[in-house]
Amino acid sequence: MLLLEKATGDLPDSIRRATRLTRFATETRYPGTAPPVGEEKYREAVELAGEVLRWAEKQLSGTQR
Repeated sequence: MLLLEKATGDLPDSIRRATRLTRFATETRYPGTAPPVGEEKYREAVELAGEVLRWAEKQLSGTQR
């Protein structure tokens, strides 16, 4: 997070919260090793991932620097 902040300036809260998505990439990779993700958490994660994607696209297009 620190490197990203240094490169882009102040980070939106949604980008800071994106660390919550790590669980979906690691713990849930193998069935049975983590508790199942409920529908509410799933929807929150998808929305947060969308926010991160939109922010990254703006950064790459140069419209939000």
